[in-house]
Amino acid sequence: MRRAENVGETNVSTVDRLLRPLEQRLTAVPTDRPTAAERALEIAQELREDPGWAPIKTLGQLTNDVLSTSRTVATTLTASEPPPVGDRRYDAYIAAVVEHRFGQDAPGWVFTPSRYITPDEWVLNPAPDNPELEAIIRAETPAAFARHGIYISSADLESA
Repeated sequence: MRRAENVGETNVSTVDRLLRPLEQRLTAVPTDRPTAAERALEIAQELREDPGWAPIKTLGQLTNDVLSTSRTVATTLTASEPPPVGDRRYDAYIAAVVEHRFGQDAPGWVFTPSRYITPDEWVLNPAPDNPELEAIIRAETPAAFARHGIYISSADLESA
């Protein structure tokens, strides 16, 4: 193991051989989708440049990546903790979508205190002056999102 670390390069079969005594395996999961950590960096940049619709659009892309891919790909995309984006609402949303997909099997970072905005909350309401719509959104919000302080219609998650 030390030799592989010192050389700085190795091949898959060497890594596989080194992992075998630890009863671990190296598995490659091909995907062309960015990881949640990469999406978080993108959102952070968009929030710095123009906090308008671009970060929301990227959040929708992340949602689609996590919810519409196979469980294996979604696991790969969400295994590493995304860095904070500079807005706790987005950090909570990212954790909520991952918890929504995996439930209690979600990676541990999803359940860290910085990934919740309760007692504050973020209601993703396209008509913020419409209390009836807000009531519908709250009623349709999946439990994982509500726990993180995020309120979004489940229909919006299907079309993300």
